[in-house]
Amino acid sequence: MRLILLTAFCLLFSIGATAQLKERKYDYVYRMDSRTGKVVSEHVKYVTSNDNYNCQYTMSYMDTTGVLHEGLTTDSICGYYHRRNTYTLKSFVFRGERVRAFLKREEAEGMVFYTYTGLDTKKYTYVQLDANLDEIVPIEDYWKDGYVSPVRAKLLADPLAQNDYVADYINNKKMTVDSYTNISRLLKVNKTNSFARFRWGVQGSVGFQSVSHDEHTFSYDNAFKASGGLFADIPVFSTISFHPEIAFSKYHTTGSISNTPKAWAVNNVTMIQVPLLVRFSYPYLRGKLTPFVDLGYMPCFKLKDKFEEEVVTGVELEGESFWKYEYYTSLGPFVKLDKYESDGEKFEGKLVFGLGVEWQIMKSHSLFFEVRGSVQPSTNVVPAMALNVAFNI
Repeated sequence: MRLILLTAFCLLFSIGATAQLKERKYDYVYRMDSRTGKVVSEHVKYVTSNDNYNCQYTMSYMDTTGVLHEGLTTDSICGYYHRRNTYTLKSFVFRGERVRAFLKREEAEGMVFYTYTGLDTKKYTYVQLDANLDEIVPIEDYWKDGYVSPVRAKLLADPLAQNDYVADYINNKKMTVDSYTNISRLLKVNKTNSFARFRWGVQGSVGFQSVSHDEHTFSYDNAFKASGGLFADIPVFSTISFHPEIAFSKYHTTGSISNTPKAWAVNNVTMIQVPLLVRFSYPYLRGKLTPFVDLGYMPCFKLKDKFEEEVVTGVELEGESFWKYEYYTSLGPFVKLDKYESDGEKFEGKLVFGLGVEWQIMKSHSLFFEVRGSVQPSTNVVPAMALNVAFNI
């Protein structure tokens, strides 16, 4: 076993080292050509730097001949490419002072962003608003100084942001590259229900419930089941929400008793269901439809759970506790005798899973269609399937 683990470790190490060497192979240094006035790139073996702060002002590299060049500053080069990231020389204002540094560059949704690391190791993001201008400005708001992020202003200028809760969604988000990218993608979809917000409404379902009972050996036919109640959808992240429900449910079923051809049973159940679900949505699909997946746990509190067993016999008996009537078969008349009643468990818990789609029918209202299944994790597994329909108010 130790030999296997050692071999696996060596294999992973060699793969990682190979990937690192391959990655370093593509490092570049950018210089300004004094004759042409254009930026040219120099292929180098690798670029080295110290911490995130110092590498913004000085860096070193080894050229293809193996010579190490150390202590290059913002006066020597105008940028470099290292580990799949581009660092560009920029001049910008930081806390009232003009700074020249190599900043990490990234593009997102048609805009160019730069990241600066302060002495406090905190990262500050800047944005270049105009490709023809070299100036960059902070992406974050500074309300005390009256500075509003130009990125936020751009998002609020979108026609869809004229909707109140879309505008509230944008205003409540801290402006970062990730939040800008996410909101831009949602605005492109052009539907208001893509923006996560608190919602509640009514829901109902119909389906079939398989039935089992510990005290009986009979098997039931699938029971028709119906429920109705309320739901809430509470956003946690842009694509994840907590989705609790409460519903009144009822089902009735009959079935034959195993190994007893002249016996059958009836089960009537009324319960309160409280599904506690986590909903994963995909709001980036164009059009009025938004698919989602539900996973969670559903406590069920039974108000009624009656089992009735009826047996047919060839002997006719008298008495108040017997229910008699003739039952004709190929063997002759029989008499149905007695009703044996028992109560089931008052509580059960189920695991719930579902796949559905949200259909936006108005700016603030949607219909939800979902095929939902549940299973009871016990000795007698009780599966159920239902079609769930909901409407947010």
